[in-house]
Amino acid sequence: MKLIRVAFVLLLLTGPVYGQLAVGDWIERGRDFTEEGKYDAAIDAFDEAIKLDPSDAVVWYNKGTSLYDQGKYDEAIKSLDEAIELDPKYKEAMVMKGTVLSLLGKYNESIKVFDEVISLNPNMVYAWAGKGNALRLLGKDYEALGAVNQAIDLSPDDALIRRVKADIFMRQGKYDAAVEAWNEAIRLDPSDVQAWEFKGSALSHLGRYEESADAYDEAIRLDPSDSLAWSKKGTALKAQDKYEEAFDAYNEALRLDPRDIEALNGKGSFLCDNLGRPDEANRIFDEAIRLEPADPTFRYNKGNALYAMGNYTDAIKCWEDVIDMGGLPESMSQHKIGNALRMLHRNSEAEAAYTKARELGYSGPMTQMEMTTT
Repeated sequence: MKLIRVAFVLLLLTGPVYGQLAVGDWIERGRDFTEEGKYDAAIDAFDEAIKLDPSDAVVWYNKGTSLYDQGKYDEAIKSLDEAIELDPKYKEAMVMKGTVLSLLGKYNESIKVFDEVISLNPNMVYAWAGKGNALRLLGKDYEALGAVNQAIDLSPDDALIRRVKADIFMRQGKYDAAVEAWNEAIRLDPSDVQAWEFKGSALSHLGRYEESADAYDEAIRLDPSDSLAWSKKGTALKAQDKYEEAFDAYNEALRLDPRDIEALNGKGSFLCDNLGRPDEANRIFDEAIRLEPADPTFRYNKGNALYAMGNYTDAIKCWEDVIDMGGLPESMSQHKIGNALRMLHRNSEAEAAYTKARELGYSGPMTQMEMTTT
């Protein structure tokens, strides 16, 4: 009987220990589980804390942030709303709610929440930054820049805020300013792979392809498995007429990610335009179209490959599809159609296509037929 009593006491000591934890202990466990990526355990821990004290706004906030980390945005909003209802001035919960609303595409609601936070505390850095980001996503770049600059004034050494500013300049097409902003972001966080990538993109837009390739090289050094950096490096190298290096970069991108659209397009164009292998290029463009059927670029390039193969009728169909889809200058496709019609000896139709291309603003090289009809 004594052994049974001892066993019972041990059971009491070991079994319900979890149940004896206070709210703060459960919160701490939940945070630890979240940091470890053990999200189900984290939510269970926060739910235990809520059972003990459902009126604790901090618990609901922490549950909301854990759900946010899991990408469960609708559920996160519900938890954050609970926190804010319990504490209407809980600024951190409000900032998190505004952030999640932006991720859900509810930008105007997001801005409203950030404005409420700013009215409570005008020095709340991430309220200004979040508002700027939401305005950026709405396309209100001027207002977005004002909000982001306010955040930078409050926290000049925050690399994330610098990234938002750089992206605004990218959207505005102000690539010189974007390069400067990306440089600031990189100065504050030299290990930011995406910042190096976007800097490379801004430099490419400026025609500074050698510097662009260097930026992508740095991104690759930081993360050799980054297929996007490899494909964009390929494009920068191709612009410098470094075709073999570009081809190698595209191949590496596709080894890492066979679905990399930019690498597929770059490799296909290289095969068609530089290596005289349009049949292989055509297959690659078919894969790109399968992955991104709404992008007219791949159909346009598939038309080029078919034309190079002597399949003029199907090439015309590709370029007609491109015109129907929009997104690329129609004059380019009309001119290509004229070339294909000429090869089919449909000269009157070719002349009409060339005329249409010129009316639409085509100013590229002209064929002999065009020169005799202008």
